[in-house]
Amino acid sequence: MLLKSRKIFARFTVILLFGIVAISCATTSPPLPEVMNIIPPSQNLSPELAAFSGSWKGTMSNGIEIILVVEKIDAQKADVIISFAPTYEFKGFYQYHEAEILDDSSIRIAATLDRTITFKMNKDLNSLSAVLQDKPVWSEGKFKRINN
Repeated sequence: MLLKSRKIFARFTVILLFGIVAISCATTSPPLPEVMNIIPPSQNLSPELAAFSGSWKGTMSNGIEIILVVEKIDAQKADVIISFAPTYEFKGFYQYHEAEILDDSSIRIAATLDRTITFKMNKDLNSLSAVLQDKPVWSEGKFKRINN
């Protein structure tokens, strides 16, 4: 009887610890640098590209929460910070990138040769659609503007 009670207690403890870890990962936001410098875009930039300026938050279909900060954008490139919330696979982190302008409403970040994330401005100019390609896997997400 005592052995059975210990097994039940051990299983309960493992389940409880797993739940605590899962909740802590799910409730931790992506980290950001203490200082961010968002520069207003030029008046000559298309409204769709200019709307990228600022901070965006969303969740990909694979469950990863991301914050995108577009510090500076012009017709050729965008200086961005991309931040990933912690998951059970990795600690939360952020990276600085120079994003490529694909067209008047899309930018792409090439994190590695096989990993890119493309953001497309939606017609409302207040939300983004995203596609993360991590060959051969891909994930989609929706982003909303957040306050800085």
